[in-house]
Amino acid sequence: MEATEPPAPRSPNARLGTLSLALNLILLGWLLYGAFGRHLTPGGGVSLIIANDLPWQITELSLSHPGGSFALPVLDADQSVGTSIPVGTAFDATVTFKGPDGVACKEAVKVKPVGELLVVVRILPKLEEATLKSPSGAEEKVFKAAPGRARLVASYQGPVQYN
Repeated sequence: MEATEPPAPRSPNARLGTLSLALNLILLGWLLYGAFGRHLTPGGGVSLIIANDLPWQITELSLSHPGGSFALPVLDADQSVGTSIPVGTAFDATVTFKGPDGVACKEAVKVKPVGELLVVVRILPKLEEATLKSPSGAEEKVFKAAPGRARLVASYQGPVQYN
């Protein structure tokens, strides 16, 4: 049996070229995923919850956003409803509804879900000053919820990270 010669070792320049090519491919993949990856993953948007923090029931609730709209006939006080929105970047949304007295309310909110998975839009009462007379006849200034007026507050929750 004849002995065969072992293969000649690769030159350091060949190893360096292979390493450089591999690192460039990894970098290119990372850059492409950063630019287009969110659009390739399922969902591609955010979950949005509308929370009625008003002391009364609202009717004819509608949320309009660039990707479409969401409508609900009734949302009770201290209740919330969720929906998925295919928009993954900052957008303007409009919430319309009617209060218990039938007065229509239309408010706009800026939603910026950059990196977040969950956005909560809270419908809060807009307060106005009112004067009440006490049983003794004294006038007192108080704040009460203005009918047909509300303020919207968007809050954000990022992805849950487990350690």
